[in-house]
Amino acid sequence: MPDTVPTELDKALMLVQENPDEVHVFYNTFLNSVLYLPTHDAPESNREGVASSGKELRPIFTQSGDTIFLMLFDSLDRLSAWAEKDMGYVGLEGHALLDIMDPKFHWYLNYGTEYGHEFGSDEIRWLKSAVQRAATHKTHTLEEDTEVLTGKPKEVPDGLIEALEQVAEHYAAIELASLGQMFIVGKMNHPELALAIRYDEITDEMREKILSDFTTAARSIIDDAEEFWILSSGESSHADSLLNGVAPFYKR
Repeated sequence: MPDTVPTELDKALMLVQENPDEVHVFYNTFLNSVLYLPTHDAPESNREGVASSGKELRPIFTQSGDTIFLMLFDSLDRLSAWAEKDMGYVGLEGHALLDIMDPKFHWYLNYGTEYGHEFGSDEIRWLKSAVQRAATHKTHTLEEDTEVLTGKPKEVPDGLIEALEQVAEHYAAIELASLGQMFIVGKMNHPELALAIRYDEITDEMREKILSDFTTAARSIIDDAEEFWILSSGESSHADSLLNGVAPFYKR
C-alpha cells in the first residue's frame, strides 16, 4: 500500500483547496518536485529511466472519452499502486516535464489518491508560458554610479510576500531576502518593486533556477505589465542597500 502520509504536493493542493489565492504554492511545489511517469521501456537496472535531451521518452498514456492523459505520481509507491504490476518509469522535475511534453495531452497527478489533480491543456499552456516568461526575468545589471533610491514598498500586492517566501524556503543556499522598491533617478516615472537576495556561493545554473522560480512566483501574483526587479547581493551594491534598509521577509 502507498504511504498515507501527505506529501509536499498533497499539502500544497490542500492549501489551495482551502484558499485558492495560494495557488502559487501548488505550482511552485509541482515545478520543483520529482514526478514519476510510467513508460513502455523497463531499463535493465532498477527499472528506472532518466529523461535527457538525447534520449527518447516513451510514456504510457491512458484515455478517457476523447481525452488522453499522461499519468504522474510524486512517489514510486503511488505509481506501483496504480500500475498493479512491474513497470518502467522515468523520474523528472516538473520544470523538465513542461519542456518535453506536448500540452495537447492532459496530465493527471496522483490518480487514485484523495489528492489527485487534473491539469487541463489550458492550465498546462498557462504554466508553460509562466515558466518561459520567468526564463527571461530581468535581473537588471546596474552601473554602480547609477543614482538609485531604495526603500520599503509603498504597496505590496496581496499574496506576493507569501509566494516569494515559499520559494526562498525551498533553497538552502538563500540566506536573506527582502522585498522593497527602487527608483532610478532620471529614468523612472515611479518606484518599482524590487527583490533583493543574498545567498551562499552557488553555480550559475542554480542561480538561474532560483531567479526563475522567484519570477514565476511573482508573475502568478502581479501583472506582466508591471516591472519586477531582482537584485543579487555581491553583484550589486543596490541589492545590499535594499537588504540593509528593508526588513527581510525571509532569513535563514
